[in-house]
Parts: sequence; structure tokens; C-alpha cells
Amino acid sequence: MSNFNSESKVCKTCLLYEGLQNVHIESNGNCNICNTYRPFKPIGEDVLLTKFEKAKKKNAPFDALVPISGGKDSAYILFLATKVYGLNVLTYTYDNGLMSDLAIENIRNLVKAAACQHEMISPSRDIQKRCYQQSFVLSGDICGVCGIGIMQSTQMIAKKYQIPLILLGHSPMEDGSFSGEDLYDIKRQKSILAKGGIKPSQFKELLFNQSTNYWSTFIDSKWHAYGEKVNLLYYLPLISDKEMAEVLKREMLWQDVKNDSFTKHFDCVAEPLTNFIRQKRIGQSRRIFQLSNMIRVGELTRSEAEGILNSNPKNESIEAFNEAFDQIGIHAQDVELAAKVPMGKWEAHRSKRNRLFAYIRKKITHS
Repeated sequence: MSNFNSESKVCKTCLLYEGLQNVHIESNGNCNICNTYRPFKPIGEDVLLTKFEKAKKKNAPFDALVPISGGKDSAYILFLATKVYGLNVLTYTYDNGLMSDLAIENIRNLVKAAACQHEMISPSRDIQKRCYQQSFVLSGDICGVCGIGIMQSTQMIAKKYQIPLILLGHSPMEDGSFSGEDLYDIKRQKSILAKGGIKPSQFKELLFNQSTNYWSTFIDSKWHAYGEKVNLLYYLPLISDKEMAEVLKREMLWQDVKNDSFTKHFDCVAEPLTNFIRQKRIGQSRRIFQLSNMIRVGELTRSEAEGILNSNPKNESIEAFNEAFDQIGIHAQDVELAAKVPMGKWEAHRSKRNRLFAYIRKKITHS
């Protein structure tokens, strides 16, 4: 995996270039992703409405659970669930210790606008911080620690209230922007933390003590009375980031970040740092894929997307990450250690059940 340099071949349509994971430039000057691109086709609102009707017939305390972070996508899911589809919603937030002030304010405003019940899951901050520190230095990543906490607490709350649906804010615009490492495999993350001196008894604070894996979560989702995960944005026609923000400001008391051209993940103060480390480790940032997707759907021109990517002040300066350093408890020299972690170093520690599940799912998907 190589970083961009002056000799790299660059796609003439989007921002992707030769050397990125699974990307190559073809004879017509486009990357393989642009050449095979097909317009997004939503699953369909009719399918969604059927799910909602079935959920309501369960007579559970709530029709759906909506996790919110204060960011744009989850806020829009809450808007759709409450204002458009009239669902009786429980919303909750996993306090990862890295929420921005604006995200916290947005969460308060969203709950008020939606007039719904909200719960906050807050693990031990000390243990959380230690786990971030060790995971960062040993694996070059902290998102696995946070993501597993979110994943497990979501399922835990859905079970507690027997909520039939979990409405998630994953967006088609994020397709292709993941590294390929299985960050949310619990066994893998436990191995990293154990190497860093975190005791198994401390996993409980982050909900890592749960025995669930991808397979059991899938079974719960499909055959139990609670917790079917629904990526709402895949069922409906695409909406642009700009349109989404306008709706949220008007209907949900939500505020967008100011003085930053990239507003996708402002809810986490560590996002710029994790993106920076990913660029250093494997030569590709999440943003370049997300912006390229926005070009393909016509939301941005190539020059607009390039301007956003290049104008962000947090792309290169270590000093820009001081807030994240303080919150995680790391130092600038730790960045050098994190950046040297080889891609896939911890993948052999993944759960065998998860690997089998991923293999079967891939076979079914591509059959």
C-alpha cells in the first residue's frame, strides 16, 4: 500500500489513485470503481414500511431504537423515525469520552425536538482511556474500542426493552471507505488490549465481556423478537449532505460544524487523528473515498471535492490533534509508533466463528 506521490496515476473522474487498496487506473483514465459504478438503487420504502408495521404489532415499549452521536447521519435517522414515520422511539448515546461539545449540544436538541426518551451509556472513563491508549499504540487504531462498545450496548438496550428494530445511520456514501481490518471483532480487540496489560476483568466496563459475535448477533436480529438492524438510508433515495443539514436545522434544532470544510464526523474529536494515522499506515484516508462517492452521485464536482480534501487544516499538522491527545492520553511520539503498525497485524486473532460467518455471507452475497 503506497501513499500518493507525483508519479501516481489519478482517476480523471474521482479522487482515487493507483496504490490505494483495491484501486487501479484503467486505460480510459478512470479508476476501476468509476468504470464499474452503477447508480445507487434503494431497497424501497415499501419494504421499510412493512418492517415498521410488523414492529408496531409487537406491542413492545418502543417500536425502534435509534443510537445517536450528535452527528448528521444518526440525527437524520431520528428525524425520519419520529417526524416522517411516526415511530415510538427510544434513543441512546454511547459516551465514548470523545464527543465534541457541539455533538453533546446536538444530542440535547435532537432529543428535545423528537420528544423521545433518551438513555446515556457511560463506561468507566479511566478504563476507556487506558484501552484507547493501548489500542492506539499496538494496533494503530482506537475505533475498534469505541465501535465494539457501541455495537454491544445497542444490542443490550434492544434486549432490555425487547425493541424489535434498531435503526442505524450507515450511509451508501461511506461505501469503500473502510480499511479491511476487522476492527469490531471482540476476540481480536481483547487480544490487543491483553497485550497492553488490560485485565480481562476490566473488559466488562466496555461491555467486552459479552459472548456475542457476528453470528449470534445475526441470529438475534433475524429470528428473535428484538434487535433487527436496519440501515435506513439504504431503503430510500439518496439525499445530499447539504439537503440533510438543511432539514435537520429546520426540523431538529441541529447545528452543523463551522470553519471546517469536512463535516461528516465532527461528533468525535479523535476522528481527524484516526484518519491521519490511517493515511500514514495504509496510504488512504476515509475522506478520499467518501468524497469520491459524492462525485459519482453528482453531489460534488471533482474540483469541489479536491478543494475540500486539500483545504482541511487537520490533514498534516500534528499540533491539530492536541485535543484528541488530551482526551485519549497519548503524546505526539505515540503517533510514530501507531503509524508503523503493519496492516493486518492482528487479523489472525479474529474469532473463528466471525471468519466463518464472513466467508458464508460473502459467498451468499456474490452467488
